[in-house]
Amino acid sequence: MRKSSSRLLIAAIAAVTVLCAALGTRAYRHTPMSRTNRAAIELVDSLLPMRHTFDARCETESDSLLAACVADTCPSTRYELACRLYRRCHLYSFDRARRAADLMVEAAYRMGTTDAVVEARVCRGYNLARSGFYREALDTLMAVGADTGRVSPRVRADYYIKVGRVCHDLADYTSDSIYTPHYNRLGNSYLRRSLSLTSDPVLRAYVQGKVALKSGRVRVAERYYLEAIALLGDAQGEQAGIMLSTLAHIYRRLGHADKALHYYALAAQNDIRHAFLDAVAMRGLAEIMFYHYSDADRSSRYINIAIADAQRYGTRSRINLMGSLMPVFVGQKMRAEHRMNVFLMSLAATVIVLSLFLAVVMMRYQQRNRQLHASEHALVHANGQLSEANDELTRSNALLNEANKMKNTYLGRFLDEQSALAIELDDFAIVANQKISSGQTEQLRRLIAERVEKHNRKRMLADFDHTFMTLFPSFLTGLNALLLPEHRMSMRDGGELPAQVRIFALIRLGITDNNQIARALGYSYNTVHNYRVRVRNMAFAPADFERNVLSIGL
Repeated sequence: MRKSSSRLLIAAIAAVTVLCAALGTRAYRHTPMSRTNRAAIELVDSLLPMRHTFDARCETESDSLLAACVADTCPSTRYELACRLYRRCHLYSFDRARRAADLMVEAAYRMGTTDAVVEARVCRGYNLARSGFYREALDTLMAVGADTGRVSPRVRADYYIKVGRVCHDLADYTSDSIYTPHYNRLGNSYLRRSLSLTSDPVLRAYVQGKVALKSGRVRVAERYYLEAIALLGDAQGEQAGIMLSTLAHIYRRLGHADKALHYYALAAQNDIRHAFLDAVAMRGLAEIMFYHYSDADRSSRYINIAIADAQRYGTRSRINLMGSLMPVFVGQKMRAEHRMNVFLMSLAATVIVLSLFLAVVMMRYQQRNRQLHASEHALVHANGQLSEANDELTRSNALLNEANKMKNTYLGRFLDEQSALAIELDDFAIVANQKISSGQTEQLRRLIAERVEKHNRKRMLADFDHTFMTLFPSFLTGLNALLLPEHRMSMRDGGELPAQVRIFALIRLGITDNNQIARALGYSYNTVHNYRVRVRNMAFAPADFERNVLSIGL
């Protein structure tokens, strides 16, 4: 039951952990991004803190050109300086560009050149469109009158392209089913007129691509813009920014988010470096990072930058458009943060539950360890007792084996002696009867003396010494090991044991009573007692001497 409960608890914690991980992943779910795009986005992020430097450089250059233009009195030089000022700041500041266009118009009329007048008035009209005054810009451009033969092909081509772009911007601004197609068709008609007036391959590819895009032929537009970008090479500036951001828009319409992000990032880098505030790249980058990559942080940052740029430039229409996107981005970011908070709270709850579970497991583990330790201690104690019992049993078996060995040895010896004695007594009885019958009493006496000499105690002790040393060949060595060096003993001549060694030999055989020892060896009680005390005092450990003697040979 406990195992089942633990498994259920572990399964529940695992499920909560997976759920929390899913919530955390959903809270900040970022679509995988290619390494190239990641590097491009990181480059954009690294350029953003430098925007003030690029802006300051643009302002310094435009201020210098404006001062030179105002100070110069030559109409042609003044017109050239005003043109340079317009090109430098017409995407940075509406007011500066308006001032440059007015200076161009003034200098052009003073010059009296038709191309200069038309070009200056086109720049003034086109500048109105950059700020969102599309109807006013279109009316201004229509009043220029560039369709005369007195205007050069270059200026007319530029006029048609700018009118076409304003028509397309007005179509995007109206964004309905009636006027949008009308303005797109009108814009395309002006753009097509420019094709016969220019031989610039980049400009021709741009115009053809824009006409194809506004006609709904997106794949054709993609081919033209790729061609234009290839012709530009590493060139940067206004043309590169327009090509890159438009190609990004094309890929976004085709559903290629990865390619769209790549070109939006390149366009944003170009815009930042050249201080182009009236550009769509940063807004497009914010939208694709939000809708396709779910990166609410970057989207919010980029759209804020785009709104700030539009406000600084003065583009009313784009401020309104991006202002409508801001609540969507902020709302998504708040929802992501809410999901992250839920994830963190769920994760914290999971950690708390898991910690409690681990604490319970650790307590049970420690309790089990204590029980196992107690069981192990009891087992070790029991093993020790069993080992002692085994040792005691081994010693007992050894003593029994030794006793059996001694018994068998002495029994065999006793039977041999008794058999020999019986044969000898039979022979002696026959000889004695013969001596008595023949009256040889003297010879009988000598024969009896020989038999007594043959079976005296000395011979009996010699037989004991021989038999004992056969049973315990290392007894004397073991006995000497228990004695101090100066009191160690050795065998006598003829292989006899000293009297005190015989006493301890009998003790080794288990005979410890002094009376029994005295009767067996033919010694007096006092002699046996004195020998035992004397030899015991010669030992290293007198108190344990006789117990140690019993262990010799085991």
